[in-house]
Amino acid sequence: MRGKVQTEIFGPMTLPEYDERIRGFAKELGVDIEIFHSNVEGEVINRLYAAMSQAPTCLVWALSAQTGRERMLRWFLRQQIAKFV
Repeated sequence: MRGKVQTEIFGPMTLPEYDERIRGFAKELGVDIEIFHSNVEGEVINRLYAAMSQAPTCLVWALSAQTGRERMLRWFLRQQIAKFV
């Protein structure tokens, strides 16, 4: 809940405000960008597979609030990381 809780740590910006700022930076750089958010592990994995099928030049993944139960996400990374190295 960016911008609503723990603002003393994370600041007052909301998630849509972060997205807008990121899109602005991407536009300045002439970079195409897609932003995806989900709290559902399966949705994240499905989106990562879809991204990999599009042969991205770069994939930036920011995990927050990890619970230690992200086994499928870890498996996906181990399987796919060699494609980026």
